[in-house]
Amino acid sequence: MKSINKNELISELTEICLSCKEKAIIWKSIPKIKLTASPQEGKWSADQCIEHLNRYFDYYLPEIEKTISSTVETDNKADFRPGKLGDYFAKSMKISGVKVNKMKTFKSKNPAIDLKVRENNLELFIQNIDEIINYLSKSRDKNLERLRTPVSISVLIKLKLGDTFRFVVYHIERHIIQAEKALEKII
Repeated sequence: MKSINKNELISELTEICLSCKEKAIIWKSIPKIKLTASPQEGKWSADQCIEHLNRYFDYYLPEIEKTISSTVETDNKADFRPGKLGDYFAKSMKISGVKVNKMKTFKSKNPAIDLKVRENNLELFIQNIDEIINYLSKSRDKNLERLRTPVSISVLIKLKLGDTFRFVVYHIERHIIQAEKALEKII
């Protein structure tokens, strides 16, 4: 795997998070009926996209926090080398060009199946984004290769912290774009 400059990676991921947060803040002024409207049969509403992300945050934020706080030692290594599996997961989430790879979501993370969407969805999403930005900042002096976090599909599979950040942030970006498209069809 090709190495990535750690500071550039953290800056890129932070910028993506800030951009997604700005959109969520703007969406707070949109009437709830538009946020919850499905753009077409079988497609998620913007609100469902946000709920889906919050469900992933429910898992990943505590795991990332636990991983970062598990070590007090600092590491000034300038580069991060992705793992094979982590790189695959991250790249599967990354938006490249216009075409987005369609993916099936797990039932537990699919708000269209149980129809449960939290009332304070956007506020919670904004708080979660602030938290991930905080963890990105705290990780600047951590070894993103040595520290590992379990993935949501199995605690037996652990990714390098840098790959976990890439996966989570690219996943956020992916669904914010999906939410934008849903809103464009409604508004």
